[in-house]
Amino acid sequence: MLVDPQFGFIHIDFDLKISGPNAWELDVAQVAYHTLWAGKEQILSVLTTLLGKERNWFGNDIVTKYLRGLARYFDKTKVGGLGDTTEEFIETMQALRGNI
Repeated sequence: MLVDPQFGFIHIDFDLKISGPNAWELDVAQVAYHTLWAGKEQILSVLTTLLGKERNWFGNDIVTKYLRGLARYFDKTKVGGLGDTTEEFIETMQALRGNI
């Protein structure tokens, strides 16, 4: 659960088991997006370092696709407005992973 003092409950994960070839990447993207929203610039470098330094535990291209989708989906909601921050995160993470 993510709870914001101003907005209240903003995300509840009912822990439904997501299965399929990209389930892990969806979970990584969701955690990254909501962590970015909660911490914005203060958490950006920490999150980028954590997800950017290890190369083989998730598919970067798939996570990137999901992150962009989450940013578009939430754009006009109380957990939105992260388009630029999401792109900055993706670019920095890819640079650390050697993908750009």
